[in-house]
Amino acid sequence: MSTSNATEGWILAARRRAIGSRARTEAPGIVKRRLGVCLIALLAPAALVVAQQTPVVNHVADVLRQARQEVSDFQKAGGKNTDPGHPAEKWAQELWKLRDASPGTADAAKATTEAVRLLVYADRFAEVQTRVDRILPEDPAWQGLARVLLDSASRQKSYTYFFAKLQAILSDAKDATTRAAVQTALGRAFRGQGEEKKAEAAFRAAIDLAAHLSPGKEAASQLYELLHLSVGQPAPTFSATMISGAKLSLADYSSKPLVLVFWGTY
Repeated sequence: MSTSNATEGWILAARRRAIGSRARTEAPGIVKRRLGVCLIALLAPAALVVAQQTPVVNHVADVLRQARQEVSDFQKAGGKNTDPGHPAEKWAQELWKLRDASPGTADAAKATTEAVRLLVYADRFAEVQTRVDRILPEDPAWQGLARVLLDSASRQKSYTYFFAKLQAILSDAKDATTRAAVQTALGRAFRGQGEEKKAEAAFRAAIDLAAHLSPGKEAASQLYELLHLSVGQPAPTFSATMISGAKLSLADYSSKPLVLVFWGTY
């Protein structure tokens, strides 16, 4: 073999060794990059699902904070409910958009209730009825709306729409919690109008429907007040220990004028 051929062979062998060495060096990096791409591909759908399932409750809370602040600033500046362009109208619309974004959810129910509440306290009663009439009986928003409509009726000093609407919802709604909330609101209205028997019946119906849930507990409290704390009824007996350590019983003051002052520290 000539010196020239030997030199060329040595050069080719060296090149092969260099290429092999570089391939071994780069292989882990290539594998890492490929694993990174695969991991991103696997995680991207999961991230999308999380983003899609994230509740809008924080957004509802943010909108409410802005709405209340703007309404407060409007009132401090001398704005009146009769003024056109009341901020409640704008923010009610924003909350309604959140309702439409996740219909049938607890977030949508919250947005709906608060939108109507803003309109009620801005005395936009026609707009209240227009929006409320679009809400189906099975919508969970009725669990909060029933009480808001009671506030609306009280502000207007007219209960015609309130009774008609809630009786219609009561007839068609199947959800027990919704029905209990409606019954509790009806009971409050009846009690306010002096119809104690109807109020008692409504409260008892709410308790039967949802005794351990918020509407049922509220109805139980209202029923207790109706039966035991109404004007003209004997005060419930109770006893307590005074600061001095002596025992005090209300029964000890029977037939005597008595002023009770309740206080506490928190």
